[in-house]
Amino acid sequence: MKDLTSPELVLERFQELRGQVVLALQDGRDLANELPGISDAVAAEFEAADKLISNLSLSLMVVGAEGVGKSTLIRGLLGEELSPIEADQAGTVAPVYFQYGASADPSFSIAFSSPAKPALQCDQKTFLDHIRQRTNENNQKGVACGIVEIDKQILRNGLLLVDMPGTGGISDQVRNEAQRFLENNTGAVIGIAANRSYGPLIDLAHILLSQDNRVGFQAILSNRFADYFVESPSTLRPLESQEVAERITTSRTEGFERIKECLDAVDLKSSLTPEQLYVFSAELLFHRSGPLATEAHLSEMDRFLGDLAHYIRQNSLGRMVQNAARRAERALSEKLKPYISLRHELVERLLTGDQRPAEQFRHDANAALKEIWHAKYATEDVIDEIQEQVWTQFDSVIIEQNARISQDIEALIDRLNQADASELSGKLVDQVTILRAENEIRVQRTNQHLAQLLEEAVTRFVIGANETVRSALGALPVRMAQISDTIRVTPDDVVQHNLMRSVDDASGRLFLKATGGAAGGAAGAGIASQGAYLALVPDPTLVTQTIGLIIGGVSLWVAVSYSLKRFFGSDKELIISQLRDIQRKTANAHQLREQTLKPLVGDTIVQIAEMTEQKLRAQLTSIDRTLSDTDQQDLKSERKQLEETLAEIENLSGRILSIRKTANQLSSATEA
Repeated sequence: MKDLTSPELVLERFQELRGQVVLALQDGRDLANELPGISDAVAAEFEAADKLISNLSLSLMVVGAEGVGKSTLIRGLLGEELSPIEADQAGTVAPVYFQYGASADPSFSIAFSSPAKPALQCDQKTFLDHIRQRTNENNQKGVACGIVEIDKQILRNGLLLVDMPGTGGISDQVRNEAQRFLENNTGAVIGIAANRSYGPLIDLAHILLSQDNRVGFQAILSNRFADYFVESPSTLRPLESQEVAERITTSRTEGFERIKECLDAVDLKSSLTPEQLYVFSAELLFHRSGPLATEAHLSEMDRFLGDLAHYIRQNSLGRMVQNAARRAERALSEKLKPYISLRHELVERLLTGDQRPAEQFRHDANAALKEIWHAKYATEDVIDEIQEQVWTQFDSVIIEQNARISQDIEALIDRLNQADASELSGKLVDQVTILRAENEIRVQRTNQHLAQLLEEAVTRFVIGANETVRSALGALPVRMAQISDTIRVTPDDVVQHNLMRSVDDASGRLFLKATGGAAGGAAGAGIASQGAYLALVPDPTLVTQTIGLIIGGVSLWVAVSYSLKRFFGSDKELIISQLRDIQRKTANAHQLREQTLKPLVGDTIVQIAEMTEQKLRAQLTSIDRTLSDTDQQDLKSERKQLEETLAEIENLSGRILSIRKTANQLSSATEA
């Protein structure tokens, strides 16, 4: 057995598992795609698993005051000097993120607080000028964070290092960034203090990290710059390793008591234990040699790295791999496998010539149509109710638009009454043009609102149709998911339905799925870019034209524009008269709404119900045909395919189980 005490090794092994899970998910999707009756339900499970595994990463936030060794700690973890602060300099103004990049040479970028300001790709000097307090005092440059990308082993496998500013760089934005980090379940916080002084670290944690008066550290490093363990200053002879280890243990105990005092002073609580305090020089992580590289100090450093690896195993990546694999396993065991098994059972029964499934289905289908569809969802009362609801909501939108148009026209008339022909003609033409454009937008939005209301009506009928199919399938020796029971009604379906209805229509107008623009001056606006909005309406051109008339036709606005261009003294009254005409027509549009639009909306609801019933009956007929098909060769071929699919599911389930076992072993800290 080999202990996984290296964070790099743990991250590498989890990344291997992640790749295995991704392949298993893709194989599961491929299996589901061959089975239309269940593919959507299975796809949802695999999608959820994919989201879990896509977030496979661990973030380490390093927190400490200026000059305590944060940069040294990060340098030791990365194996390279990339942090922006030297020991004797002021700190940073924003967090610095160290993440994986494609090159061994680091790349630098700056993200700004203002969304309008694009990220800055830059060299290291420019990067430091933006990040350091001494060159960006009070963060006058508006830096949100700095990002360093480099190809390092520890970053390659999913680790993100975060160097948080010290006390001098604290701002509301930095606090928000720290809180966001803490909400990440795979985020670990490492605190660092120097010279046995823990107060500045706890004060910083109080500002940055406290939630409900608690702070959470996975580790605190007591960074020792000059702890020399010798028998006496005169001899400089090193102490025995055992005695050094005892002194480190004593320092840990004393340090923990000091941390508790600092926490109490600011009324904070923490689950930190003495074992989570580590006493060694941060330089050891990088150099692994020097006066402080005693056997006991190196052992303390190894304990720090081992506990960090343990945290990765137990509390972050292992859990994510397990959850993703478990979600995929559920899709196979609870959806795919039962679906195939029960379908296989049905095929076996049909191969024996058993017609009872088909006969039972016909009986149940007729009962479902009568007791569910025609009794609950497609009754005259229900259709009347939906018609009234859609029309009431739609009519209120039109009335609201009319009121706004009237207000706009009144304001324009006031301008005209105060106008001087020599100075306002051009300005008024522009204002009329703007109002005309706004009116066209109103027509489009009104169309969109009608389409949304009709889509909601479609949903109500489709819910009823699917409930009817599920009821019809309920008594079969298989679950309803075995045969696709999902009915969808799309604009294309209504297009075809209206084409069939309109062939013999006296007006000779065929249904148009979309219009390139309403013809004639009466149209309010074209809907070329919004054609699909009215795809459910029997005659979208007529609807658009009617809406245009009701809330101010284009021809009327054209007439006003023409008169304004000829604006000389006596024409003012003509322009005002034309504007009043638009006001009057919009205010008195009730009859047009009731006699033209309302019947169109009502007829559309009826057609949606008819189209949904057609789809419902077609689905029931298709299921009946499937159950009645007793062609031996086809059934034997399907049985063979089902058995092969079952074998593939078993194989895939075995792979996922193996992944879960390996993830569990890693979480338990050892592997073979």
